[in-house]
Amino acid sequence: MSDVTPTVINSNGYVSSGVATDVVVGSGATISSLYVTDTGVASATVVSSGGNLYVSSGGVVSGVIVSSGGHLGAGTYKGTAALGADGVVSGATVLAGGQALISAGGVIYDAQVAGTLEVDSGAATYDAVVTGTTALEMLSSGSIDSGAQIGAGASQLIYGAVVSGATISAATQTVYSGGSALATTLSGVSYTSSGSQVISSGGYASGTVIADHGFQDIESGGSAYDTTVASGGEQDIHAGGVVSGVTVASGGLGQVWFGATGSGLDIQSGGSAVVIGDDAGDGTGSVSEVTVESGGTLEIEASIAGVSGLVLQSGGTLALDAFSAGATMSLAGQVLTVSGGGLTETIDFDSSQSDLVLSDFVLASDADSGGMMLNYVACFCPGTMIETADGEAPVETLSIGDLVKNAAGGLRRLRWIGRRCYSADFVENNTNVLPVTICEGALKEGVPRRDLRVSPFHAMYVNGVLAPAGALVNGQTILRSPVVGDVEYLHLEFDDHELIVADGAVCESYVEDGARGIFQNSSEYRTLYPDARRDAPLYCAPRVEDGERLAAIQKQLAERARARKGSASTGSEVIETNGRQTGSGEEAASPLQGWLDHADRNGVSGWAWDAGCPFKSVAVDILVNDEIVATVTANASRSDLVQAGIGSGWNGLAHSFVEPLDRGRRHLIVARHAGTEEQLAGSPVVLEPGHSFDQDLEMTITRAVAGLDEASDRAGIVSFLSREVERIRHAAADDHADRRGRDDVLQKRRSSGRAGREHVLGPRALVIDEVLPLPGRDGGSDAILSHIRSLVRLGYQVTVATPGGECSAEAVSNLEREGVFVAKAPFYNAAEDVLRLQNGAFQLVYLHRCGVASAYAGLVKRYQPAARLVYGVADLHHLRLDRQAYVEGRVDLSQMAKRVRTLEITAALLTDAVVTHSSFEAETLRKLAPTLNVCVVPWDTACRAVRTQAADRHDIVFLGNYSHAPNEDAALHLVRTIMPLVWCERPEARCVIAGQGATPAVLKLSKDFPGVHVVGGVNDLTDDLFETARMTVAPLRFGAGLKGKVLASFGAAIPCVMSSVAAEGLPLPDRLRGLVCDEAQDFATQIIRLLGTPETADELGRTGARMMRDHYSTQEVDRALSVALGLGRAAALPEPQSFREVV
Repeated sequence: MSDVTPTVINSNGYVSSGVATDVVVGSGATISSLYVTDTGVASATVVSSGGNLYVSSGGVVSGVIVSSGGHLGAGTYKGTAALGADGVVSGATVLAGGQALISAGGVIYDAQVAGTLEVDSGAATYDAVVTGTTALEMLSSGSIDSGAQIGAGASQLIYGAVVSGATISAATQTVYSGGSALATTLSGVSYTSSGSQVISSGGYASGTVIADHGFQDIESGGSAYDTTVASGGEQDIHAGGVVSGVTVASGGLGQVWFGATGSGLDIQSGGSAVVIGDDAGDGTGSVSEVTVESGGTLEIEASIAGVSGLVLQSGGTLALDAFSAGATMSLAGQVLTVSGGGLTETIDFDSSQSDLVLSDFVLASDADSGGMMLNYVACFCPGTMIETADGEAPVETLSIGDLVKNAAGGLRRLRWIGRRCYSADFVENNTNVLPVTICEGALKEGVPRRDLRVSPFHAMYVNGVLAPAGALVNGQTILRSPVVGDVEYLHLEFDDHELIVADGAVCESYVEDGARGIFQNSSEYRTLYPDARRDAPLYCAPRVEDGERLAAIQKQLAERARARKGSASTGSEVIETNGRQTGSGEEAASPLQGWLDHADRNGVSGWAWDAGCPFKSVAVDILVNDEIVATVTANASRSDLVQAGIGSGWNGLAHSFVEPLDRGRRHLIVARHAGTEEQLAGSPVVLEPGHSFDQDLEMTITRAVAGLDEASDRAGIVSFLSREVERIRHAAADDHADRRGRDDVLQKRRSSGRAGREHVLGPRALVIDEVLPLPGRDGGSDAILSHIRSLVRLGYQVTVATPGGECSAEAVSNLEREGVFVAKAPFYNAAEDVLRLQNGAFQLVYLHRCGVASAYAGLVKRYQPAARLVYGVADLHHLRLDRQAYVEGRVDLSQMAKRVRTLEITAALLTDAVVTHSSFEAETLRKLAPTLNVCVVPWDTACRAVRTQAADRHDIVFLGNYSHAPNEDAALHLVRTIMPLVWCERPEARCVIAGQGATPAVLKLSKDFPGVHVVGGVNDLTDDLFETARMTVAPLRFGAGLKGKVLASFGAAIPCVMSSVAAEGLPLPDRLRGLVCDEAQDFATQIIRLLGTPETADELGRTGARMMRDHYSTQEVDRALSVALGLGRAAALPEPQSFREVV
């Protein structure tokens, strides 16, 4: 190997052109430093101790070896170069003791590092392999790393950088303040040789997969999102740490330490999470929105846990370490309270786990843990024979994609098969999950052909309706199965709800009505169908779950059972009653029983049964003020009573009054067994008259408050008033969400079968923006107004809220005229009140702008877990700041841009879809975070062409809001730099500076330059501004996103001379590309050309108007927004256009 290639390397050690190969640089060599610049290339270079190799200004180095004591540098220290413009290094090997420093504009590919690799702001590294205990990779704020492999004791330190796709194997990745680690995989070989990720204060991680012997530590101030803890992996969230969106798979472990916060946890079968207490044992971490799947375990170490939003699926376990045998439970609404040994634990269940009843839970008599369950699902047991295209087949042998016959003989392809399994010990204490056995011939002759076992809520098709199997139990031919071992269920799902044939009996397939999450393989469905829509269920036949129609079916099947056994004539009927037998010829010794659980002005609920005839529905008279207003059949589901040895499980009653009772009158409500005077326990209920809140009542409360002297009295009245205010706000929110009406629609859909499609359940959308939008305020306001209107056209009921609750009367009036509800005081003081009070009521939440998305994405996941979450990017603020920093030479703005970039990516990663208006910004986001679902959605612009020809229009117009820094800079640049060049040839040219918020510097332009006219806001752009404009100009030197001023100009058929920043992301036809320029002289040339050729201005204006009609219409907005909402697919979008490199 030679020391130097003299024909390529000059006397100063520079390679500025040509290729230098096999060069040795360092102490003892011919040269100690080698500089590769411009078009120069260095290949197979060795940098030994004391040697330096520098790559900059377009130079390229490949195959370099950096030995101990050697130094490799690439890039510039100015921090302004475009990525890759100041040096490229490919295939470098940095040995132990060697160092590589990649500065701004530099890029290093495929490095093998056993020494040190430092990547500074503005630089990037791709696919580096960093291994060995001496190996270190350090990434400074503003740098990028993609695809690194860190192993064998090496370390990766992330300081404000964005790192994606790293693999950490028996090594350590540490994320410091401002840093982001995306899609990292952690693994190790033993407990002492693990793959670790440490998230320090201000650090952020998303999409981490923690595999065997992988560990993730989230320290105080650190945060991690969308983490998967696989078998053998462990996640520890320490005090002050925050996590959201954690999946703990089988064999995985998550630990939430005292003072930590976790939300959105999904604990799968075999996975476990522990909420750990402090040393004093009087507190733990806080967890919310937790799903414990069957076989999963959530362990709470202490008795003060702060568990909220819990979904505990059948077979899931909640272990309460602080309690011992003898603990008791109580249930109030969505809150389960466990008490014992002087301790109390409250568990707040998620609103999606509705209709909770105490008997659905089992608290095991165990010193260490308690198990609880809730399960409602329609499934088959293994062995059930299903009719398929190839004849009958056992349900357990079917696969996704198989063809199954429906009841009409048509073939339907299996979309998914759900699976659940319960242990015998668990089922013994939870008879609600026991299968129902429908004996051969129970429904009609030969139907079913053999005994059929299904889950209690699996509906059979009888007399033209669907009736749950559990409601048909008669103790003779339809029975609750005994506990004989583990219970396994399978369900079959098709594209639509179907009637299929099982063992010769017609019954239903699975329909998704919110229960999918309780299946052990529910994640499989999300993997197979990530874009599946969540619509209101449509049933294949009317579903009957209570009332006279169900009672008639029950009676019919009971009579058939008696006829088959001949018991009707022998008088020796024997029926099963909760484990005991009673001869039908015996005297009815058991009285009628029942309870009026609840009564208010809207209706009543409770239960009733005849203990002597447990499977026969009884009727209950409901009286209001001594008048019978309804007779109700008590045959609705009440599985909680079975655990208490009461009833058949279908003895509930509920009745809503046709009209709410008059609140101004006193009412006496009575519930009694029909035809008797025997009242249900809890009856009668007296409703005292309510009082209107009039001036007298207001004065009474005012005097009472004024008379309070003691602090305890004040505390009491504040507590009382707060409760009442909260109750009123909840009632108002329920009205705004129309909960009662939506429940009625869902019930009508269930009871109407396919005709249920006539009962439309309109989706609800919540839009949160920084302020209520006003037309023309800025491009972002115009965009979100356009999208709000699109949501209304797409059928959404739209609510708009702001973080501070500020609402201008004009903005409220505008939105309400569009049919939009504005959430405002006194019921909603801020957007978080809407999310909390209308918990679970929205199907879509649209967060507009980065600050809103960052602040509210977590709250949306907590309070609206089923909603699709969309982040609307008004523009990428970090791009704007970065470009402004370059133009103004400000280091502080450059640093701020890096921080904002982290915030924007973090917010985007929390959402289901990101909406941007610019194809260029969409590609930018995808490069920063490839996993993002980014959709380009324009906003519609009114296209109303000017009436006059260009020959009669002479003004040069710039339009903007000057409180926005890019617009002020552009106006000053236009008048001070570009217009003087124009005036040299066209001294008569008039420049109009229009728009709101003119700063003193902008106002001064009209004084300093006679050809400049500064005007204020314009009400009608076409009539008041564009009718005198030959052209508009947009000489923006920094900014981001689509520019409303450009769209408005083309919409009026006015050409716009614009910078590459202003044109960025526009689908410009070739004819308009000549209007894009950045240099002042080029700008002036285009302006002068259009002033001199009005026919060209007219032709370019018409071309721009066509572009607007093609790409910025309401139809195009609806089409593209539908894609972002998961409602359909878009046609291919145009390629993103960038008219210069991103700074």
